Amino acid sequence: MIALCEHYKLMGDANDLILISIYLKFIKHCLQPTGKLLNYVNKNKIFTEQNEMVNLEDSNGRAVWALGYLLSIKNILPIAMAEEAETILQKVLPQLSTIYSTRAMAFIIKGLYYQNKKENVNLIKILADRLLQMYRHERKNEWHWYENYLTYGNSILPEAMLCAFLILDDPIYKETAK
Repeated sequence: MIALCEHYKLMGDANDLILISIYLKFIKHCLQPTGKLLNYVNKNKIFTEQNEMVNLEDSNGRAVWALGYLLSIKNILPIAMAEEAETILQKVLPQLSTIYSTRAMAFIIKGLYYQNKKENVNLIKILADRLLQMYRHERKNEWHWYENYLTYGNSILPEAMLCAFLILDDPIYKETAK
């Protein structure tokens, strides 16, 4: 959804709106009454058992990032699409402070950064401070990282800290990102 939103922003291709709408409907379908999002759906749109066996924090964080990015271009999207994304995000927000997965927190920070709403500053601070603590805990000698290993999507961690810096204006986030 993020790539399509970016493409639509650059090219204004109306075909992008069809796919953005499909992805937004998928996120809405995955939304649970608790505000959490499931991730695994079969071809019949039925949630699979995998949702009970796998940590879903990462997929929840990526959904927040996608929703926030969509909202960052809401001025060029159909009003109903932006309103739907905002409604979903508002339902997801209350449970986000319970997330501790490194990348999930980073994805959430980026999504809230793009959404650009002042009322989410406290949540951005909570999550950025958790990432900062993780960095301080793992940093040793020549190892300057948030975890004791490298894995997928590593760039999202310093990117999120830079977003936190831009929102919170605290240089510790920028220094940590660098």
